[in-house]
Amino acid sequence: MPPAALNRMQIRDYPIVLWIVGGIFMAVGVWMGFKREAMWISTLFFIIGALMALVLGSITTVIADKEAGTVTLRNRTVFRNVIKEYAISEINSVEVEHSRDNDGGTTYRVALLTTSGESVPFHSYYTSGYMGKEAQAKKLRDFLGLIASAAAPDSAAQVLRQALTPAFQTDQEGTTQGVPWRVERGGFGSAEITRWFSPAFQMASGFLFVVQIPKGTKFFSGSKLLSPISRALYEQVLKVYGFPPETTPGLEQANPLEPPEARLEPYFATLASDPYTARQVLSPWAVIPLVQWAEAHPLKTVQASGTLGQLAVLFSPQGTTLACLGALTVEQTDVLASLGIELVKAQGG
Repeated sequence: MPPAALNRMQIRDYPIVLWIVGGIFMAVGVWMGFKREAMWISTLFFIIGALMALVLGSITTVIADKEAGTVTLRNRTVFRNVIKEYAISEINSVEVEHSRDNDGGTTYRVALLTTSGESVPFHSYYTSGYMGKEAQAKKLRDFLGLIASAAAPDSAAQVLRQALTPAFQTDQEGTTQGVPWRVERGGFGSAEITRWFSPAFQMASGFLFVVQIPKGTKFFSGSKLLSPISRALYEQVLKVYGFPPETTPGLEQANPLEPPEARLEPYFATLASDPYTARQVLSPWAVIPLVQWAEAHPLKTVQASGTLGQLAVLFSPQGTTLACLGALTVEQTDVLASLGIELVKAQGG
């Protein structure tokens, strides 16, 4: 074996599960597109599938080079190529981090731990399959001559879960017009999401979810109840924006508003656990700014670079959250915050 090969090691990780699941969503979206009454749901299926397969599904390459004295981490998708480089002397260990969800399940990701205490994950999301990730971490530790930490995951056999756990961090916080708020940035894979949250208005029980759609598309026209596949789609959208189960109590019985809120219907789809309470939340003072947002920032199947992405609004017992796809600029974040304040004030907050 050439000396250079002994001093250099490469690990490549392909997001096979995301590609498969994303491809299935895209295929179902195309198939449903042939049914005109299902144009909106087919579009959303296709968008979610493309998000999984093309945006979240990043190929991760880790190159450890003893001769150069560096460890390089590269995440590449169709749209982005992110490269991080660290000196080997900065790496303290390579570990498998774990995250436990509300149902008691555990998911994992591999991360470099630096001497400064920073965690540099291979992916920003967690997935199932501890053994394969520990094998990757051990291979890299052995090559670099590092020792594993004493910490061990709670479970080593969570092989049935393929859940994604978006990670968010508070970017800024404050109070405007008496409304306390914070802005969170994060996401998973290469997809970035900006969220605005305020505890000023909390639903007494249940939830109301309002998600932007391309103008003029139809969503379950004439249908009062969600089918299992439609409910699964809504649950996937909620996961994309990082809304945990405790923010959507009563999800199993939730349905779109029927009849739809007339002024919102061309621009938004709704899901509510209690139609009566939801219609109280969607007063004219809440509907008007939502419609104005949709007209100023229309959603398209293919969104142009630099424009605001899909808007999702969740009114829950924890508070009011507005989420938007993309890493928003300062000006765009201010626009999102202004809408959030209007929606809270519309509830008397």
